[in-house]
Amino acid sequence: MDQFKDRSKQIRSQAEIRPKSGQRRISGAVRLQKTVPGSCRTWDPKVGPPNPDPNQAPVCGVWMNRLLPDGGRTIEAKGVTLAQLAATVGRMLGRQGVDSTGSTDLFDVHLEVASPDLGSAGESPTTATGPSALPSIFTALKKVGLTVKAGRGSVEVFVVDSVERPSEN
Repeated sequence: MDQFKDRSKQIRSQAEIRPKSGQRRISGAVRLQKTVPGSCRTWDPKVGPPNPDPNQAPVCGVWMNRLLPDGGRTIEAKGVTLAQLAATVGRMLGRQGVDSTGSTDLFDVHLEVASPDLGSAGESPTTATGPSALPSIFTALKKVGLTVKAGRGSVEVFVVDSVERPSEN
Protein backbone atom coordinates (compact mmCIF):
# COMPACT_ATOMS: atom_id res chain seq x y z
CA MET A 1 0.00 0.00 0.00
CA ASP A 2 2.88 2.37 0.75
CA GLN A 3 4.16 1.83 -2.80
CA PHE A 4 0.83 3.06 -4.14
CA LYS A 5 0.95 6.17 -1.95
CA ASP A 6 4.48 6.90 -3.15
CA ARG A 7 3.49 6.46 -6.77
CA SER A 8 0.33 8.55 -6.44
CA LYS A 9 2.51 11.48 -5.30
CA GLN A 10 4.25 11.28 -8.68
CA ILE A 11 1.09 12.18 -10.59
CA ARG A 12 -0.61 15.52 -10.15
CA SER A 13 -4.08 15.79 -11.60
CA GLN A 14 -7.37 17.59 -11.25
CA ALA A 15 -10.94 17.45 -12.49
CA GLU A 16 -12.14 20.34 -14.66
CA ILE A 17 -15.40 21.27 -16.34
CA ARG A 18 -14.89 21.99 -20.04
CA PRO A 19 -17.22 22.81 -22.92
CA LYS A 20 -17.70 19.94 -25.36
CA SER A 21 -19.60 19.56 -28.59
CA GLY A 22 -21.16 16.32 -29.72
CA GLN A 23 -24.04 16.13 -27.30
CA ARG A 24 -27.48 15.10 -28.49
CA ARG A 25 -30.19 17.23 -26.90
CA ILE A 26 -33.77 16.02 -26.70
CA SER A 27 -36.43 18.71 -26.55
CA GLY A 28 -40.07 19.29 -27.47
CA ALA A 29 -43.62 18.90 -26.22
CA VAL A 30 -43.69 15.28 -25.13
CA ARG A 31 -46.64 13.12 -26.13
CA LEU A 32 -45.59 9.94 -24.34
CA GLN A 33 -47.95 8.19 -21.94
CA LYS A 34 -47.32 9.15 -18.31
CA THR A 35 -46.63 6.23 -16.00
CA VAL A 36 -49.64 5.21 -13.95
CA PRO A 37 -48.65 4.86 -10.26
CA GLY A 38 -48.31 1.17 -9.37
CA SER A 39 -47.96 0.03 -13.00
CA CYS A 40 -44.30 -0.86 -12.41
CA ARG A 41 -42.19 -2.02 -9.48
CA THR A 42 -39.52 0.26 -8.01
CA TRP A 43 -36.09 -1.00 -6.98
CA ASP A 44 -33.03 0.09 -5.03
CA PRO A 45 -30.19 1.13 -7.39
CA LYS A 46 -27.63 0.08 -4.75
CA VAL A 47 -28.92 -3.49 -4.95
CA GLY A 48 -29.80 -3.64 -8.65
CA PRO A 49 -33.03 -4.39 -10.47
CA PRO A 50 -35.01 -7.48 -9.47
CA ASN A 51 -35.28 -10.40 -11.87
CA PRO A 52 -38.17 -10.20 -14.34
CA ASP A 53 -41.25 -12.02 -13.10
CA PRO A 54 -44.17 -12.54 -15.51
CA ASN A 55 -46.53 -12.73 -12.51
CA GLN A 56 -45.61 -9.22 -11.34
CA ALA A 57 -45.65 -5.74 -12.83
CA PRO A 58 -42.59 -4.78 -14.91
CA VAL A 59 -39.67 -3.08 -13.18
CA CYS A 60 -39.58 0.73 -13.35
CA GLY A 61 -36.61 2.26 -15.16
CA VAL A 62 -35.31 -0.93 -16.79
CA TRP A 63 -34.83 -0.69 -20.56
CA MET A 64 -35.80 -3.63 -22.75
CA ASN A 65 -34.25 -3.70 -26.21
CA ARG A 66 -35.42 -6.46 -28.51
CA LEU A 67 -34.42 -7.22 -32.05
CA LEU A 68 -37.31 -7.62 -34.48
CA PRO A 69 -37.44 -10.18 -37.30
CA ASP A 70 -37.21 -7.43 -39.96
CA GLY A 71 -33.93 -6.11 -38.52
CA GLY A 72 -35.45 -3.32 -36.44
CA ARG A 73 -35.61 -3.10 -32.68
CA THR A 74 -38.00 -2.14 -29.92
CA ILE A 75 -36.89 0.18 -27.16
CA GLU A 76 -39.19 0.16 -24.19
CA ALA A 77 -39.35 0.95 -20.50
CA LYS A 78 -41.89 1.85 -17.86
CA GLY A 79 -41.46 4.60 -15.32
CA VAL A 80 -38.52 6.47 -16.90
CA THR A 81 -37.66 10.16 -16.97
CA LEU A 82 -36.89 12.01 -20.17
CA ALA A 83 -33.31 12.36 -18.88
CA GLN A 84 -33.10 8.55 -18.88
CA LEU A 85 -34.57 8.44 -22.39
CA ALA A 86 -32.05 11.07 -23.56
CA ALA A 87 -29.16 9.07 -22.08
CA THR A 88 -30.38 5.89 -23.80
CA VAL A 89 -30.77 7.64 -27.17
CA GLY A 90 -27.34 9.23 -26.71
CA ARG A 91 -25.76 5.80 -26.14
CA MET A 92 -27.47 4.50 -29.28
CA LEU A 93 -25.96 7.39 -31.23
CA GLY A 94 -22.54 7.16 -29.60
CA ARG A 95 -22.90 10.56 -27.93
CA GLN A 96 -23.89 12.04 -24.60
CA GLY A 97 -27.69 12.42 -24.48
CA VAL A 98 -29.11 15.42 -22.61
CA ASP A 99 -32.74 16.18 -21.75
CA SER A 100 -33.66 19.79 -22.51
CA THR A 101 -37.40 19.47 -21.79
CA GLY A 102 -37.19 20.22 -18.07
CA SER A 103 -39.80 17.54 -17.34
CA THR A 104 -39.41 15.42 -14.19
CA ASP A 105 -42.47 13.24 -14.91
CA LEU A 106 -42.22 9.49 -15.40
CA PHE A 107 -43.25 8.04 -18.76
CA ASP A 108 -43.79 4.69 -20.44
CA VAL A 109 -41.74 4.42 -23.62
CA HIS A 110 -42.32 2.01 -26.49
CA LEU A 111 -40.52 2.81 -29.75
CA GLU A 112 -39.97 0.59 -32.77
CA VAL A 113 -37.03 1.82 -34.82
CA ALA A 114 -34.81 0.78 -37.67
CA SER A 115 -31.54 -0.80 -36.64
CA PRO A 116 -28.57 -0.76 -36.76
CA ASP A 117 -28.19 2.22 -39.12
CA LEU A 118 -29.50 5.02 -36.93
CA GLY A 119 -27.97 7.91 -38.86
CA SER A 120 -26.72 11.08 -37.19
CA ALA A 121 -28.47 13.88 -35.34
CA GLY A 122 -28.46 16.05 -38.45
CA GLU A 123 -30.49 13.52 -40.42
CA SER A 124 -34.21 12.94 -40.25
CA PRO A 125 -34.95 10.05 -42.60
CA THR A 126 -38.58 8.99 -42.52
CA THR A 127 -37.85 5.32 -43.06
CA ALA A 128 -34.87 3.06 -42.77
CA THR A 129 -32.86 1.82 -45.68
CA GLY A 130 -32.64 -1.90 -46.16
CA PRO A 131 -35.11 -4.62 -45.21
CA SER A 132 -36.81 -2.81 -42.31
CA ALA A 133 -39.53 -0.27 -43.06
CA LEU A 134 -39.43 1.05 -39.50
CA PRO A 135 -38.68 4.73 -38.83
CA SER A 136 -35.30 6.02 -37.72
CA ILE A 137 -34.87 6.90 -34.06
CA PHE A 138 -35.26 10.57 -35.04
CA THR A 139 -38.61 10.00 -36.75
CA ALA A 140 -39.86 7.73 -33.95
CA LEU A 141 -39.07 10.42 -31.37
CA LYS A 142 -40.66 13.12 -33.55
CA LYS A 143 -43.91 11.10 -33.52
CA VAL A 144 -44.01 11.44 -29.72
CA GLY A 145 -43.24 15.17 -29.83
CA LEU A 146 -39.48 15.05 -29.25
CA THR A 147 -36.59 16.17 -31.42
CA VAL A 148 -32.90 15.31 -31.27
CA LYS A 149 -30.43 18.05 -32.10
CA ALA A 150 -26.67 18.35 -31.92
CA GLY A 151 -25.53 20.62 -29.11
CA ARG A 152 -22.73 21.74 -26.84
CA GLY A 153 -22.51 21.32 -23.12
CA SER A 154 -20.12 20.98 -20.22
CA VAL A 155 -18.42 17.74 -19.25
CA GLU A 156 -16.10 16.86 -16.40
CA VAL A 157 -12.64 15.84 -17.63
CA PHE A 158 -9.65 14.39 -15.80
CA VAL A 159 -6.54 16.52 -16.43
CA VAL A 160 -3.03 15.26 -15.66
CA ASP A 161 -0.88 18.26 -14.72
CA SER A 162 2.42 16.41 -14.34
CA VAL A 163 3.92 12.94 -14.09
CA GLU A 164 7.26 12.07 -12.54
CA ARG A 165 9.22 8.87 -13.07
CA PRO A 166 8.94 6.48 -10.12
CA SER A 167 12.05 6.06 -8.04
CA GLU A 168 13.75 2.70 -8.25
CA ASN A 169 13.06 0.41 -5.30
